[in-house]
Amino acid sequence: MIPTAPAKVCVIVDTNIWRSETLFRTPLGVALLYTIRQNGARLGVPEVIEREIRKQILQSGLEAHERMVKSGRLLQRILNSSVDPIISSASPAPKIRRAIDVRLAELEGMLIRVPLTLDHVRRALDRVDSATPPSGGRKQQYKDCLIWEAASELASEWIVYIVSQDGAFFDGSHLTKPLVEECKRKNVIIKAFRSLQDLIKELVPQAPAVDYEALEQVVRIEGAVAAQDNLRRERWMTLGDLQDINLQVFATEEPEKLSVMFEAIFTLSGSPSMVVKEGLSGKAKRVPIENEPILDPSIRVQGSFLYDTRSREAADFTSNKADISWVGEDGIRRRGSSIYSAGGSTTLLAGPAITTVSGDAVFQFQDEM
Repeated sequence: MIPTAPAKVCVIVDTNIWRSETLFRTPLGVALLYTIRQNGARLGVPEVIEREIRKQILQSGLEAHERMVKSGRLLQRILNSSVDPIISSASPAPKIRRAIDVRLAELEGMLIRVPLTLDHVRRALDRVDSATPPSGGRKQQYKDCLIWEAASELASEWIVYIVSQDGAFFDGSHLTKPLVEECKRKNVIIKAFRSLQDLIKELVPQAPAVDYEALEQVVRIEGAVAAQDNLRRERWMTLGDLQDINLQVFATEEPEKLSVMFEAIFTLSGSPSMVVKEGLSGKAKRVPIENEPILDPSIRVQGSFLYDTRSREAADFTSNKADISWVGEDGIRRRGSSIYSAGGSTTLLAGPAITTVSGDAVFQFQDEM
């Protein structure tokens, strides 16, 4: 039978969100754990996700360590120092693995692990072979099918919420019709959400009371710093005024601390740039875009922070996404998300898209539909 009130909810969070929210130690992650505890819900962890969590968090930690070692060497050269390296070059892999174990042990009380079974494997393969959702020709289709099989097993006892950024589960903002029909046949409830914010708002529809003017002041200052940082190599663009702010506020375990997600839009003046290369092996250089009018340019910054309502101070301020947009001569706004990387190749003019680079961020501009 379908569970009745009080509903028992089990939340399955896909690997990429475990990674982006650093094992739920970020402001949004803290809000998620509090919401789960307050609702008597649990965190479902299929074996395929736990395996990927361990692999991807280790990879993320090793990449961060490599960047720190390189920065430490640079600082040594600047200081002309011959002392021991600021950051040890020894691999931190054992420490990272232990940290992952410790964090999962901390969460043990709210976890429901779902072991991988031979039945899961067979049914997932059947889905891939028959192109049945969430299989759909994507490179992660088998993993998605294993997650769905685990969710279906949990759904016999729980209402299951899947949080994933993988389009294989979705039609718009909801489960695909074939998956909805499958849930009806099995007489279970499984819902899908594209973000943790959407999930938390489902579980806690009413946001906590807060001084929004104080939060806006934090974003006005820190958001401008983040925007300027993303523009540090855009020599032909200048940051202007704050144009718009969107805030989402969530409660945490500590009553005086709130988790705040923000989106801030700042006006820009000037022209964005693009990287051009002369020939296949020529030297790349940055030039302003001059082949079309640049109307109403702006930069949108998204991120999060923790806000202490007693001290009225913000902490753990993080900007995790930025994009530049402008209106072209045809009246269509072109927009693209920044992709943070330590380097690599850049596709320059791919169809209607224009790609520029700002610092470590690669901007890909695409016409808005």
